[in-house]
Amino acid sequence: MCTTTTKDGCMHAEATRSLGTITLGTLPTGVSTPTGWAGYYVRVTGVTDTVKAEAGMGSSAPTATASGTLSYYNGSGYTSCSLYGAGACAVDANGNLVIPALHVNDLLHPGVSIDITPTLTRGATITSDTLLTCTPVCPNTRSDAKAQSTSPVGGKIHYVVSAGAQLADLTASVNLGTLLAKASYQQAPSGA
Repeated sequence: MCTTTTKDGCMHAEATRSLGTITLGTLPTGVSTPTGWAGYYVRVTGVTDTVKAEAGMGSSAPTATASGTLSYYNGSGYTSCSLYGAGACAVDANGNLVIPALHVNDLLHPGVSIDITPTLTRGATITSDTLLTCTPVCPNTRSDAKAQSTSPVGGKIHYVVSAGAQLADLTASVNLGTLLAKASYQQAPSGA
């Protein structure tokens, strides 16, 4: 796996993840839905990520790649954007995804309202490594390397149901886990 090494002493770690469709936030059955509502508030689709890390003689730099799409209700329909890379979903000054809060006055149950407020962040890919220096020269020798892809979407979705007075207050936490590849290497006492 260590394609740039010419001798023994290289560790390779690699992981890949593919997630199906993930729906975050729905409205209870039997309430009136807003215009353009397709049955969900936020949906994550097409998430795939790969992380690779090598350590040792002739090791390659760590890499982390990810892709996926976020769709969210915008008040009259849905907006879709990429979770990663150029043209990724917009975030505010705090790093939260710019998704409008939802307020629904239930026409089937006059006086009942539902508010959904998101505080969600998008995922990130992160790499780090430590290059060694040795005599004789040992190019591309790392003592450790790490590559990770964080949860594609994380944070909270807050629900409040009211009918004159507050009937329910619920916060759902969202964390789809982190994908991690980590490798370490210790030189022989001779330094080779």
